[in-house]
Amino acid sequence: MEQQQIKQLVSNFMKKYFSVVDEISEFNLSFIESNELFEPQIDYTKLRRFIDTAVNNLKALDPKIAEGLLGKLYNDINGLTNFELDFDKKNKVSTTIFKRDFLGGLKIYQDMVNEVRLTESMRDKFQSLMLATETQLQNMGQPKTKDEINEYK
Repeated sequence: MEQQQIKQLVSNFMKKYFSVVDEISEFNLSFIESNELFEPQIDYTKLRRFIDTAVNNLKALDPKIAEGLLGKLYNDINGLTNFELDFDKKNKVSTTIFKRDFLGGLKIYQDMVNEVRLTESMRDKFQSLMLATETQLQNMGQPKTKDEINEYK
């Protein structure tokens, strides 16, 4: 493979792999712009306990509060937070992502893995055949009776 092809493969993989993150980010930015909101300067993941407590206290005062816009925004925050936590957890080890997602998606790599499995299977088959043949040879041993001697002639 040429270097340009490899760069293209990596670029395509990165676009595909992070497409969900891009979609969510674009949606949130367009929501902020369309509603003339300011871009948040606070990391809501650090304030999660505070927000949970505040919403729970408001729900205790008025259970219907969770049915309106506040409830929707709260659910959105929870959804985004859960998405971020899952994404971070899934992407902790870059070598796993490289092997599982990048290489796993390449046909040439899949073909090589299948070839390795086939070769290992053949090796195991030949090892068992060799073991069986060695056992037969050991069982043959030296002839002990005249009939066995005649059998070899």
